[in-house]
Amino acid sequence: WYQRRVRGNRTLFLCPTFLIFDGIELFEGRVIHSHDFYNAGEFRGQRVLVIGGSYSAEDIALQLHKYGAGMVTVSYRTKEMGLKWPDTIQEVPLLEKIEGSTCYFKDGSTADVDAIILCTGYHHHFPFMEESIRLKTANLFNLPYLYRNLQWYGVDEGLKDTD
Repeated sequence: WYQRRVRGNRTLFLCPTFLIFDGIELFEGRVIHSHDFYNAGEFRGQRVLVIGGSYSAEDIALQLHKYGAGMVTVSYRTKEMGLKWPDTIQEVPLLEKIEGSTCYFKDGSTADVDAIILCTGYHHHFPFMEESIRLKTANLFNLPYLYRNLQWYGVDEGLKDTD
C-alpha cells in the first residue's frame, strides 16, 4: 500500500487582514484584530467599535455586551446583520475616518470610542507549498477544492477514498 494523495493544512486563522482607515494610526485608544481578542472583560465600561459583518463581529459584540462594555458599535461594509441587538449595541455603515477618538461613518453618524476591534477576516497563507501548486484565493471561509480544510492533489480520476 502506498499514499496516493498529498494534503496540506490551510493556515486560515494565522494571518489577520488589517484594514487601514483614515486616521487609525493616530487613534487614541486600543486597536486589535479579532485574532487577538481573548477577554471581553478587558473592555468593561468602554465604548467599543467592532468592524465587521459576520460571525466574529456578532460573537464579539455580544460578548462585550455580556461582560459590561459601555456601548458597542458594529460597523458593517455591505449590509446590516439585521439582528435584534440589546440596547447597548448599535449597527452603523462602514467606518470612513477617525479623528482622535471620534469615528465617522458612511451615513454621516459619529461615535466616540475607546477601543476598536477589527473582525475583518484573514489571508489564506500557504508558505509551505510550492508557488506552482499554491492555492490562491480571496478571504473565503469555504474554499473550493478543499475538504475539511485540506487541499487534495494526486487523486486519480475515478478512485474512491477507500481505494
